[in-house]
Amino acid sequence: MKSKFLFATILVALLIRLIPTLTTNQPFSTDTWPLIRLSRVLLANPEYKIWDDSLLGGYHNRWPAVILESTLFATLTGLEPAYFFRFVGVIITQTSMLVTTYALIRRYRGACTALLSTLTLTSLPSLVIFTSTTLKEVYAYPLALLYVLTITEGSLNTLVLTLLIAISLVASHPLTPLMMIAFLSSYLFVSWVKRLENPFYSADFRKYLLAFLLLSITYTIYTAFYGWEGLIFKFGLRDFTALFIVGVAVYGWYVLVGGDFIKSLLILIPGITTILVSNYRFLESSLMLLYVVPFIVLLLFYMWGRSGESGEAVVAPILLPILVGVQYVVIVSPLLMAILHRLLNYLFFAVVAITASLNIRHERTRRYAVAALTISLVITTLILVNLTFYGDPLAHYWRYGDREVIGVSNLIKYVSSEKVCGDVKIKYLINDVVSVDLLCGLRLHESDSGYPTILYSDNFRFGYVLSPVDTHSLRELSTLNSIKNVIYSNGVIYVMR
Repeated sequence: MKSKFLFATILVALLIRLIPTLTTNQPFSTDTWPLIRLSRVLLANPEYKIWDDSLLGGYHNRWPAVILESTLFATLTGLEPAYFFRFVGVIITQTSMLVTTYALIRRYRGACTALLSTLTLTSLPSLVIFTSTTLKEVYAYPLALLYVLTITEGSLNTLVLTLLIAISLVASHPLTPLMMIAFLSSYLFVSWVKRLENPFYSADFRKYLLAFLLLSITYTIYTAFYGWEGLIFKFGLRDFTALFIVGVAVYGWYVLVGGDFIKSLLILIPGITTILVSNYRFLESSLMLLYVVPFIVLLLFYMWGRSGESGEAVVAPILLPILVGVQYVVIVSPLLMAILHRLLNYLFFAVVAITASLNIRHERTRRYAVAALTISLVITTLILVNLTFYGDPLAHYWRYGDREVIGVSNLIKYVSSEKVCGDVKIKYLINDVVSVDLLCGLRLHESDSGYPTILYSDNFRFGYVLSPVDTHSLRELSTLNSIKNVIYSNGVIYVMR
């Protein structure tokens, strides 16, 4: 019976995540297009070397795991790489995530809790939207969970497998292995604090210290000799110093409040307040509030139904590094606000741990947990369906339709200009063919840049997107029509000059 529920959970999770690409008939997410293009380049030029930056750009090819797998898939099947990123990659990554989570939680908490934790991965709106396509980071998530699973084995037989997973994880994405290193070191710190409070507290320091060292050494070697030059954001001495100070403040506060991570969350209030104030426009939409409801519900259930110290010893090490990252971005480096959502996505580790720590032996707790997850699942489905068919202020530019992709792709062949103006959605779609200037599109009604500007209908509904936290309103199309010439339109795409 448990296996049937697991199968049903996986099936529902996959169907929900395939909604965007099935309804639009196009890849979902801006970040997918560069990966598809690189896969096509490798297929067309098998003599190219993956490390050749002059041919492959010098960024995505520095963490090539998903590109290599998509190219292998296309070679073996004869299908377009886009099919891998739209369907096969989603099925592989999400099935792996769910099965690994189930196996990990079942080992310690039983099959019923494992099913609830697995269902959690399909009950978080932001995570489901982000994993509805195959990105480098999404590809890394199941590898990170698999790394944790092999750690818990703790035998010499799995050491070689753990090393192979560590190498694959490091080669898949720059942030995910770094977060895993932070989680492992944080676990060692929290265990040390618990040991100081209670001499009889037990924790397998050696096992997790070995896992921390293994991943840290692998990541350091890979980054130093290959990955560093590909990083978009490179930390200097000032950044490391500031990050260290913020880390001391957060972890020091955790010690001062007696190792209670619920009280530790108080240190996040200034950062959260700053984020809400600087992005007040999102609060104007009631839909945006639905994104955070599942997190709040599960956190409240944890506070009410947690089962002792063991649950907190897993949840706190995950939340503390995320607290450090959020505080650092908001207070020290606001320029990184554009990627803050990537950092917050790692809360899914904490949410899974929270679900696993609930004391579901009590019938009442179990009923409420199932009800909360069901409500969250419904909310997630509604948000994804709304995003796909209508759009929302937060993620509308991830959705690509046929008229957008085909219209722009065909149009750009006849553009004689050396560059065009457009927002990030247009930039990710065609930047390999013609240079796309993000800023000149904002000056459309002020001055003539001399270059054509490509807009799409959602620009007039939700705004001109520079980043997830930087969107600017445009004048209505009729107003722009009076000062600019529309040289092309298919009802969705508008080219003005």
